[in-house]
Amino acid sequence: MEALERGGLRDRRVAANALIQIPDRRAPAALVAALQDEDEAVRRNAALALGEFEDTRPQSELDTIVEPLIGALADPAPLVRASAASALGRMKSALATEPLDRLRREDADELVRRTAAAVLGGFPPS
Repeated sequence: MEALERGGLRDRRVAANALIQIPDRRAPAALVAALQDEDEAVRRNAALALGEFEDTRPQSELDTIVEPLIGALADPAPLVRASAASALGRMKSALATEPLDRLRREDADELVRRTAAAVLGGFPPS
C-alpha cells in the first residue's frame, strides 16, 4: 500500500497493477485515493483493481467503493472511464445504473459508450 500511496510514478503504476491480480483487503482506501492520481495509468489500474473486490466485501463496504467509481466515470481519460464502468459492472450496484446509462448515451468516446452498454446488459432487470 505504501508504494501506491507514496511511491514514485513507476511504483504507483506497478502497485495499482499488482492489486488487479492480487486483491488485498487493505487496499480499497488506497485505491480510491489513487482514482485521483495525476497519472492516467494509475487511475485506470486503480479502477480495475477496485472491480476485483465485488465478491469479497460486505455490501456496506462495497458502497464506499461504488461512489468513487461513479465519480471516475467523469475522468478526462476515456480508458479510465471505461475501466470504472467495467468495475461497476462487476459490482452490479443499483447506484451505478443511472450514471452508467448516462455514459452509454452521452459519452464522446465510442469505447466508453460500448463498455457502459455491455456492463448494463449484465445488470439484473429493474
